[in-house]
Amino acid sequence: MDLVNKLSGEDVTIIIHIDAKADISKFAFIREALPGSIFFVDPPLAVYWGGLSQVNATLEMIKLAFSLKIDFEYAHFLSGQDIPVVSNIAIRNFLGKNKGLNFLDFNKLPFYRWQRSGGLDRVRYYWFSEKIGSKMAQVFYLLQKAIGFKRKFFPDMELYGGSNWWTLTREALEYIQEKGAIGTAYYRRFRYTLCPDEIYFQTLLLNSPLKQSIVSDNLRYIDWDTGPHWPRMLNETDYETIIRSGKLFARKIDNNDNRLVQMLAARYPHT
Repeated sequence: MDLVNKLSGEDVTIIIHIDAKADISKFAFIREALPGSIFFVDPPLAVYWGGLSQVNATLEMIKLAFSLKIDFEYAHFLSGQDIPVVSNIAIRNFLGKNKGLNFLDFNKLPFYRWQRSGGLDRVRYYWFSEKIGSKMAQVFYLLQKAIGFKRKFFPDMELYGGSNWWTLTREALEYIQEKGAIGTAYYRRFRYTLCPDEIYFQTLLLNSPLKQSIVSDNLRYIDWDTGPHWPRMLNETDYETIIRSGKLFARKIDNNDNRLVQMLAARYPHT
């Protein structure tokens, strides 16, 4: 609810997807608190780590945004563990100064920081994580490597990957809706890949006419370096570093420990 409260405003529409595996009734109060500006993906999808269901949920939110006939210039893809670092006014001002640019973290694959051949093995082999679980999917992956199997994947496109969080223009979302919606030829290529949400949007947009508009920056402060978990859960000790980062959002935030949320919110009025 902290994220919803901080982002809500007259010119803001919030679209929420709640995993179908969760008790959705617990979130009904959000819709009641801000009627008319919050919409839920219905029916919700069951989302599983590492599978195409993560992409499906994102695509359904994009689809809903267009079906609502919302007049928007930018969309932010956020999780419930994100929090704004600056006010809505500062976000609007930033996007106004950078109008037409798309903010999406990307690296050409293979990327040296990614495991499994720099990320290429995510698409070279079949991954059945959602069907047989992560452990068995790993076994099946190793078996494919052992027998020398390798599937052809996107011989006509350069592969890119990066963080799955983004801030994109309406034009970029229209392109995704046209070329990458559920059921398209592009979408079908990603069946049985590993963590496709970190490759799907990068590869689609970096091989599109919008390539020159994409800035490799997702505008999020995320600590991938210090651990013990990756990304690390942020707390009040990260406050100064977050502020100095110049980012618009920060993640991950523990919803049960809102000290950092309070410190960030105190920097700006609700606007």
